[in-house]
Amino acid sequence: METPAPWHTDPACEHRVACKFQTHYCTYIRVPKLLTLQPASKNSDELIFIVAAQARELWMRVMLSDLAALKNADTGQAQKLLRRDIEIVKLLDLQSNTVETILPRAPIALRAQSAQLARLMHATRALPRDETAREFIARLRAWRARDAKWMRVSERGRAYEKYLRVSELLQLQNAPKMDWAAVGQSPNALSVPEQIGADEVMFVVVHQAFELWFKALRDLVERSIALLFADQVVETTRMMHHAVVIQKLLAQQIHIPATMTPHDFLAFRNETKIADGKKMWRGLSPASGTESYQFRELEIASGLRDNPTYQEFLRGHADLTTRFLTATQERRMAQPSLADAFDQLLARRGVADVIEIFAPHRQTDLADLADALLEYDEFFYLWRVNHIVMLQRMIGEKPGTGYLGLGYLKETAGLAVQGVERIFTQVQKRPRFFENLWHARSRFK
Repeated sequence: METPAPWHTDPACEHRVACKFQTHYCTYIRVPKLLTLQPASKNSDELIFIVAAQARELWMRVMLSDLAALKNADTGQAQKLLRRDIEIVKLLDLQSNTVETILPRAPIALRAQSAQLARLMHATRALPRDETAREFIARLRAWRARDAKWMRVSERGRAYEKYLRVSELLQLQNAPKMDWAAVGQSPNALSVPEQIGADEVMFVVVHQAFELWFKALRDLVERSIALLFADQVVETTRMMHHAVVIQKLLAQQIHIPATMTPHDFLAFRNETKIADGKKMWRGLSPASGTESYQFRELEIASGLRDNPTYQEFLRGHADLTTRFLTATQERRMAQPSLADAFDQLLARRGVADVIEIFAPHRQTDLADLADALLEYDEFFYLWRVNHIVMLQRMIGEKPGTGYLGLGYLKETAGLAVQGVERIFTQVQKRPRFFENLWHARSRFK
């Protein structure tokens, strides 16, 4: 196994791959570089603010790309792009709900506002005034008015573009992937497409937005673990409620890719051409969202670190072209998880059986924390299910771009067991992080 070829000066992702020039999720989405663009934050509030503002810029990038594509689009394609942009504005509105729930007031004052937002509002002037365009414009104006009330603008604030590193952020949608190679042969370079279509821009951005929010979730979980060891139960509960609010946003965000038709996706998923009499190809395979190292770190930190089946998955398999386990994840697996920290808190508080905290004379702070942890666990599972539903809507039962496929995703959610295409011997169902809390619900009398 080799180290993935870096794209220019992007940091390494720590994965190992069969061919250094294969299309790799971390390279394609520019994850290692993306995660350097959040200024060091002193607290979770500032990080959430930065992540939300950067995600906002990314979604405006998609809408501007879509509106530019309208110039050469037929009626059906134009309607599809506008309907997608309506869904994106709905998502931005939900993101505003999310951030305002966590941060009633923006923690950072910024000087000036988004240049992209100004361009976006200007671009709407050229739209035809059909029903779909009118709905898009109305929703965008309503969201802009709401957004302007929440964002703090001050002449003494930090420079918007510089603080949020907007210019660097908006250069990360070039989608580096394997260069053209003869069918059956390994690629020997990385390249970017000659032209990135609006659908591929959206596809890259939705994953980048996930990675931004995963960073915020990781921060909340790690802070919660430290707080539990410091016996700060009420503050931990607050942190976990914030995590759940973000999870609810991501449960909606996962459906944005389904605004593409199957043909839209296939157009950049696997491209072919004839060159010098040879059939050449490039595509997303074998890259897969399964390679998201932040998602794995979230699973480990939340409570999967000691599960033998999960450990087998991380170690990898001879038939897989990527080894998922990174050095950072190995170090994380040697540290207590959120589930460990909760169990140790119960032991310090003299709770022999978790059902005791829900008794009539219960320990209220522990019961509130348990409810927050259950909700976090619930929405982690619902994210898996929403992912499956979105993929089925977009590509049906066809395999995904990766090597584990839809059957694997169903298996992790406990909805099915993979058939002949399975790779791992053990069934890869992911247990819940807090099984003791779930079982307690069944024992109430």
